[in-house]
This record gives sequence, structure tokens and C-alpha cells, in this order.
Amino acid sequence: MIVPMVIFGIAVAPLVIYARVLEYDEAVFMDVARNIQRLGQPFRSLGSLGQPAFEHTPLYLYALSFYAGFSETGIFAARFATFAAGLGCVVLTFLIGRLIRNPIAGIVAALLLAVNSFFTLHAFFVRMEVPMVLAMLGGLALLLAKQRDDRLWATFVAGVILAIAFMFKEIAILFIGWCAIYVVLGCKSQRRACISALSALLGPLVFAVMLWAGWAWRLSPTAYINSLQRWLNSISSVNLLDPRMGIGASQWAHQITYDLLGPALVIGLGVSLLIQIGRLRRRPSGDPWLSPEQGLLWGYLLSAIAISFGVRLKELRHLIGVLPIACLIIGTSVDWQNLIQYVWKGRSRARKAIFSAAIVLFLLLASPLRWPVGPVTSMASWLDPLYGWRVLENDRFYNVLRLTGLYLKEQTDPSEVITVAHQATVTAYYADRHYLMLYTLRRDAIERVLAKTNYLVWDDDDFQALTRAEVEELRRQIEQRFTLSATIRDGNRTVMVYQR
Repeated sequence: MIVPMVIFGIAVAPLVIYARVLEYDEAVFMDVARNIQRLGQPFRSLGSLGQPAFEHTPLYLYALSFYAGFSETGIFAARFATFAAGLGCVVLTFLIGRLIRNPIAGIVAALLLAVNSFFTLHAFFVRMEVPMVLAMLGGLALLLAKQRDDRLWATFVAGVILAIAFMFKEIAILFIGWCAIYVVLGCKSQRRACISALSALLGPLVFAVMLWAGWAWRLSPTAYINSLQRWLNSISSVNLLDPRMGIGASQWAHQITYDLLGPALVIGLGVSLLIQIGRLRRRPSGDPWLSPEQGLLWGYLLSAIAISFGVRLKELRHLIGVLPIACLIIGTSVDWQNLIQYVWKGRSRARKAIFSAAIVLFLLLASPLRWPVGPVTSMASWLDPLYGWRVLENDRFYNVLRLTGLYLKEQTDPSEVITVAHQATVTAYYADRHYLMLYTLRRDAIERVLAKTNYLVWDDDDFQALTRAEVEELRRQIEQRFTLSATIRDGNRTVMVYQR
């Protein structure tokens, strides 16, 4: 078990060393956590009065407010908490694999999760997905252990942990649904026992949802209704300004295959599926097609991926829960113990060498390392693109915004509302100011914002609702109506600060 934990730590280490500046989404959550510390309520510093942060269920934001401070140390603490949750996911994956099959199955599953580039990347983000996965796996581990002694209290505790997963992020609801199916299958047609088990499992979730809905409604009924509407819109509506809603099925399949799972897990899942089909053909007449455990794993994996194709808003983070499940399927489908015994019992050195090389190659395919597609002297050529960008380019891109924020913190009054062309969340977090951002607005809305702007940050000309000609015209008007106050440079990035 130590080996997967060490490998996971090694994979996350480059993020600790190279990525020190907050990125866009991290700044949003750190801003809300800071406002909870000050106001006791989850508000974004968006606009002069702020905006309730109801995009997701709120548990992570409140947890973050306990350990995320305003200093660089506070930012590291926020990221380290996510790393600790990721490490817990690796440990729980091992324990679940051992419960389903044996310790070797657990080690294989934990190793595959520990080296997965997408999971490793997000195990240092100031976001709620990895803590959510930790709670999902914790609830599943308790449900599987509960089957050994069939105690109702264990189901209730599992229900509490799964409710916590939902309160970290609402997308855990699908996994909870499959856990409920698993509980029903374990009741063996005993109606009273089934009702009791389902009540124990889902009761905490119902209570948590009611508590959250009542709290959110009391805080701001309008903001709560708008957040629910955004959830529905992300499923069925098309927002042409959001590039995540314009992703086609083939492009989405490519992202799931290469960016989320990676070639190794896709190959491993294909082999596992063939093994399961072979077992179905050999099963005695009357036996179930799949064990309840495999039904839960395969059911959640396939349904989550299938639903993602039907949802308009396509975001890979919403599928992060399938990663440990995919690893568990591979770890528990293959009879690794007999395979290892077969290879090592024989005297053939060639067979042992081939097997060892295949395992190493498989783990490398599952890791952030890639066969270089560019200059071999460039580190970026050897890394998964998403992982490599975070390690090598994050600070090069965002540090100039940090410097701009620190400049504005010195130059502006604490009550000032700054306007930023694009990456407003990062600049405003380091400036510790309320903010407005332009890149999502249409031309008439931009004009209304500029009419009451004293400080304007031009960091990027990427506007979702404007044509290139309109952006150029906007830039000329800004130069006529505002005075250039400062030019902030860092490397090859330049940000201009204008003052009315």
C-alpha cells in the first residue's frame, strides 16, 4: 500500500514546486472562503454588493474557510487539503479493491489511480471534486464492509458520508443512486429489511438537501432559484457563449478517452469487459449476470459516461468520480494473484521480463508521462498536455495577474470596485477588491459597466460576445476615455491598468 501512496506523492510534487499562483476557478473559491470568514456567508466579490455563491452545494466553501488564509501559506494549506483528500482516495481505493477481491486487486486499483494524470492534476486544485470523491469512496467502503456483518447502523453511517459527498458537490447524486441499487440487491427480497436499509442510506441525504434548500432560500430566494435554473440549463439549454456547450460527441469521446481516462485505463477497461463477458458465458444457470459489487461499479461508470453525452455542459471534472471506479473495475476483474503466480513460478526469465516490461509500460501509459511529440529537450513534450500546462505554464500565465492585483491593492481604496477585461477573479483576489468583468458581456452591457468604472484592467482581448472588430473598437474607446496608469509585465505577459 505504501507504493501507490509514494507514487501519488511523486506525481503531485511538480504541481507543488511549479504552480504557486491561483488560477481562475481557485481564485473564485478562495474569494468566497475569505468572504465567509469576514461575513459568515458565501458571497463572491462580484459587483459592488457581492453575489451569493450558489453554483454548487456549499460544504466545500465552508470547509475551505476554516483553513484557507489570505497569505501564500494559506493558499498552500488549501491545496494541501485537496492533496490529503487525494491521498485518502488512493488509500480507500486499495481498501475497496481488497474488500471486493483481495489485496493485490486493491494495490493494482490504487496504483492506477495514483498515476492517473487527470486525477493527479486535480489533487492539488482548490476545488471540491477530489473531496467529493473521497466521501463517495468512504461511503462505498463502509457499504461493502457492512455486508460482512449486515448491521443497519453501518448503512446509516455510509448514508451520512454519501450525503457529505453530495454537499461537497451535487453531481455525487448519481453515485448515491447506484449505492441505493446495491443496497436493494443485498436485501434478498426481504421487503422490511429493504425499506429499513434504504431509509438508513438515503435519510441523511434527504435531510441534508432539505437543510441546504431552506438555508439557501432564507439567504437569497432569487439567487437560489437562479442557481437551480442554471443547473437545468446546463443539462438541456444551449449557451453559445460557453464553449463547453459546443462540444460535439466525437470531440467529447476523444476528451474522455485521452484527457480523462487515458489510453491505459481504456485498454484495461476493454480487457475487463471481455473477462466479464467470458464469465457470463461460464456462469451456472440461474446465477446473476454480475455480482452486486461489479454491477455497482459498471453501472455507475457506464451511466455517468452515457449521461455526460446527453448533458449540454460538457466538463471533464464532472466525470472525475469514474476514475477510481474504472481503476477498481480493472483491479478486481483480472485475477492478478494467479497471473503473478503463473509468471513467477516458472523458470522462464523471458516470460518474467516480458511481464515486468508490460506492467511498467502500462503504468507509464496511465501516468502523466507521454512519448515526446515535440523537441525531446522540452519538458512539455514529455507530459500530458493538461498536466504539463499546469506544471509549466500556470505561473507564467497567472503571475502577472497576481502582480496587477497587488499593485491595485496599494493604489485603490478598499471600497473600490475594479473592472477587469477577462481574468477578473485572479486579479481581484490578490487585490482584495470587489470586481466586474467584461469578457462575457455584450457591447451595451460593457458600456454600462465602463460608465461607472474608475480602474480598468486590460489583460486579454478574448471576449465571448464580441467580434474581433468590436473588440478593437472597444480598445480604442478605452484608450480615449481612460488614462494608462501602469503597465505590469512578467515574462512575455503584459497587463495594462487604466484609470478614469
